[in-house]
Amino acid sequence: MHLWVSRDGGGSWHDSPLPFDAAHVAVLTDGSGNQAVLVETSSAVQRTDDDGATWRAVGQAGTPAVMGGERVAVAGGHDYVLSGDASTPVAGSGGHATDLSFASSATNSTQLLAAADPTTGSDLVERCDAQLRCGGGAPLPASHSADVGLTLDSDFDRDGIALARTTTGLFRTRDSARTFTPVALPQVAAAAYMTVAGLATTPASRGPHDGVAIALLAVIHAASGTRTAGGVYGSDDLGTTWQPVGTGGLLDGGATAVALAPDGRVFAGYLDAAGGAGLACSDGGAWQAFCTSLSGGCTASCVSGVAGTPSPAVRRPAVADVHAAAEPQRTGPRETPAESLPSLATTDDRQDGGPQWLTALAALAVGLALLLPLSTLRRRAP
Repeated sequence: MHLWVSRDGGGSWHDSPLPFDAAHVAVLTDGSGNQAVLVETSSAVQRTDDDGATWRAVGQAGTPAVMGGERVAVAGGHDYVLSGDASTPVAGSGGHATDLSFASSATNSTQLLAAADPTTGSDLVERCDAQLRCGGGAPLPASHSADVGLTLDSDFDRDGIALARTTTGLFRTRDSARTFTPVALPQVAAAAYMTVAGLATTPASRGPHDGVAIALLAVIHAASGTRTAGGVYGSDDLGTTWQPVGTGGLLDGGATAVALAPDGRVFAGYLDAAGGAGLACSDGGAWQAFCTSLSGGCTASCVSGVAGTPSPAVRRPAVADVHAAAEPQRTGPRETPAESLPSLATTDDRQDGGPQWLTALAALAVGLALLLPLSTLRRRAP
């Protein structure tokens, strides 16, 4: 299990071994532009301020989500808000639901909570006040994934548009999370099972989130054996129509993640026909293991070992399950159960006198079984 970091747009990579299980990655950028990475583990929320070289526990286990300012809201058996290392309990659903993940609008004026009915297992989305007291509950029709991620439009307070991703479906709201409707997904021929492994929306710096990309991973049983398929698909009308993204054969075995950068680059996790996996990049053309390096340099925390380091596609032929987010100041969609290890790609909106440069982080886990239905069930709080 490794955390992979690129600070030159995917031209080179640095990896740090993780000393624990990990899932649900969030990136926090403070007012000075310094970045911290937070992950859920089975015992605690862990934080690193040096790209994975060192970690420290900052709160009880749960799903971290970056809210407005420098707050991190954690949903789980105990809901709380982190400000620095200080922890403040919040009510969340108040115990009437199993709390899964928080999300906030860009202006932090609207807070949402993805949750599950503890009796029926049905997924729902609640609206919260500024103190994260949540209630109501808009159901996600026929969804029982217990692993739900929310992505709000950059202009959510005006247009009320948000997306909810579950392991097997995608849902859309246009009325500020009061109702959700299913979004039709691209079909993979002969798929016995298909998961929506990743979701990304156009970064706020490029305008409202009409641009959507999803990563699909399908399992196909055939006379010649079981194989995987899928890929990355994009939509510029919030999922009404879909088109394949990128060309070439790297993603023929399916995609496990997707993230969009402000300069138009698309990152994806992938599987190959031999059961290996890695990260790939497309600038609108062919998928490839590396992107062209961007100027802007690497922070001190990732300089050591970057030069000449192969990409994850070369060094670590393992199944990659990826958590993707479009912006560091806002939560990305929830991508994986706590039992598996996700990856993350996120944009950095700082300027260095040139184009915006990308920070991409990835953690790889071994085992296709992690992507199958049983592994998507998260243990419910008693």
